[in-house]
Amino acid sequence: MAGFSFAAGILPSGATVTRAAGPYSFTGSNGLTQFGSAANVARFDFDPVTLACRGLLLEPPRTNYIVSDAATIPLAQNIGSTWVANTGVAPDGTTTADRLVNTNANTSHGFVLNASSSRPAGPLTLSAFAQVSGLPRFGLRAYDGAKYFHRGTFDLTTGTVGALGGVGTAAIVSYGSGRYRCSTSGTSAAAVQTYIMEAGTSAWTVQQTSQGDGVSGVYVSGVQLEDGLVATSFIPAPTAPATRPGETLSLNWAPQGVTDGLYSVLYTFADGTMQPVQQQVTGGVSTISPASLNSYTIRSVSILQTPASRTISLGDKAPRSATLVDTGSRSATILT
Repeated sequence: MAGFSFAAGILPSGATVTRAAGPYSFTGSNGLTQFGSAANVARFDFDPVTLACRGLLLEPPRTNYIVSDAATIPLAQNIGSTWVANTGVAPDGTTTADRLVNTNANTSHGFVLNASSSRPAGPLTLSAFAQVSGLPRFGLRAYDGAKYFHRGTFDLTTGTVGALGGVGTAAIVSYGSGRYRCSTSGTSAAAVQTYIMEAGTSAWTVQQTSQGDGVSGVYVSGVQLEDGLVATSFIPAPTAPATRPGETLSLNWAPQGVTDGLYSVLYTFADGTMQPVQQQVTGGVSTISPASLNSYTIRSVSILQTPASRTISLGDKAPRSATLVDTGSRSATILT
C-alpha cells in the first residue's frame, strides 16, 4: 500500500512541510521543549515521558495572547498570593518556571491575568504548565464579565482533573518529573479579558477559600491563551503576543506509482485514531492543511482507495481470484 510513515522522527522522501517563519515549539527526542522560528522546518513531537516519537506535528495558525515571560507577564491583580519569578524548572529544562505562593491567610488565592486585549465571544482555550511546590492542586478560570464560563481544577499529584465548573472541558497531560500541562476550553457568549490561575490544597475544588502558609504553592510556566477548543503546542511570547504560522503538508505520490486522481487517504494520528480524507492528487502531489484534520500529530498517511477506472491486481500462486467493486466504480482484482 502506498503511503508515508512519520513514526521514525524524520521526514520521508516525497514529504514537504510548508510554514512561514514564526515562533513555534515541540517536544524533542530528549523529552524537553524545543523552540524555533525558521520557515519550512518539520516538527516531530516526542512523548515527554516515554521519549517515543509521536509523529509529525502539523498545526493551524494560533496566537498566544498572554505574554509568557515572568518579567512582563501581565499579573493584573493579586488575590492572596505572591509571584516569584524563575524559581522552578520549565519544560525546556531551564530554571524559568515561576512560583505562585499562597499567603498566610484563610482566603481566596491566585492571580488575575489580563490578556493583551479582550477576546470576542467564541471558543477559547487557556493553558499552562504546572508542578507541585508544596500545594497539590492548580486551577484555571476564564471570566466573561458575567460568569466563569469555563474553569477547571487539576490534581498535580495524580495527574487528573479534580473538578470542572462552568460550561466547557478540561484536560491534563503529563510532561514528566511531576510536571503537567493543564488546559480549560469553552465557548463564551460575551467578550473575555479576565483569566485567573490558582493554587490550592488537596481538599480544594473550584474557586474556594483555603488556608495558606506563605510558603507552599505551585510552579507555573508556559501560560497560553488561544482561540479554539484545544490547547495546541506552546507559542513563546516573551514580550508581546505572538503568532505561530499555520502549516501544510505536501506528499509526492508519483514515485510510489500513484497516478493523478481523487483518492480516499487514511490519516493515522498519535492517539491511535484514524481519519479518511478525500484528496486530489495533481501532478503526483497532494496537499493538506490541519484545518481538514481531526488531530494535529500525524503518524502515517496511506492510500485507501484507487480512483475510478483504475484496477490494482494482487496475487500469489493460487489460481483463485475475486473482484471487489465499490459504489464509486472502483475495483480491485485479488488473486488468492
